[in-house]
Amino acid sequence: MRKHKAAIFLACMVIVALACTAAMAATVTITGQQTRGTGPLKNAKLECTPVTLPSEGVISAASTTGDGFWINDGYGNWIVSFYNPGDAKGYRLPAGTYSIYPNLKQGQQNAVASITITY
Repeated sequence: MRKHKAAIFLACMVIVALACTAAMAATVTITGQQTRGTGPLKNAKLECTPVTLPSEGVISAASTTGDGFWINDGYGNWIVSFYNPGDAKGYRLPAGTYSIYPNLKQGQQNAVASITITY
């Protein structure tokens, strides 16, 4: 009987530990935009507010209105491109700062891309 109670107690502790670990996971969404330049000044724009991951993150969702997207690090260096947003799911990003930008389709004036990262 005593061993049975100890086993139940241990099982409960493992469940609580797993629940706490799952509860500590966080998500963040990065959204970027590209606007094609028009007119004589060719005022093209890339816009994104960078996001900093405190630990490794995994892309859990991705979407774009353009022809894929790319991810830059905090220094503006290209990290990876995805031409099919579904291919980004599961991609791991180490702790650091990131921005995302969509590729424009031929003739497209504006596009938006977004990824959700769980860390």
